Order: sequence, then C-alpha cells, then structure tokens
Amino acid sequence: MENNTEMNIIQTNNTEKGDSTAERFDLEAALARLEDIAGILEKQDTPLRDALDVYSEGVKLIKECRDNLCDVEKEMIVLSKEGENDV
Repeated sequence: MENNTEMNIIQTNNTEKGDSTAERFDLEAALARLEDIAGILEKQDTPLRDALDVYSEGVKLIKECRDNLCDVEKEMIVLSKEGENDV
C-alpha cells in the first residue's frame, strides 16, 4: 500500500544559507494522517497486510510527533529562560 501523504508530512524548505535545504516536520499533517490511519484500521474490510502496513506507518508517525513535540518543548524552555534573563 503506497502512500503519498507521507511526503506532505516532512517538507523541504530553503534555509537562510543559500541553496541548502532543511527538513521541517509538519505536525498538523502528521496528526491528520494518523486520523486517516485510525479510520483505515477501524474498517473491517481492510486486508490484513494493508492494516499492518498503515499500523506500522502510524507507529513511526507517533514517534516522530513525540520527538518533534519534545524538541519544541526544549526550545520553549530555552526561550523562556532567555526572556527571564532580559527582565
């Protein structure tokens, strides 16, 4: 079961350093895809192999979401501490 939605979840953006690119995780797209995956898994007529494939994709997305949220939390803590130092 091939899926093009995964390409929308990690977007490539130009960075400030010229032509090099950096990948940026799109949390909203990942959460939308997880909702799609849940819907596919809830269908009773989904073939077992397809269900296993989308389940595996979902597990990977959950890990990426968790990692991304942890990174954002760390960044917020740093910014908060910088703001406290400015006062």
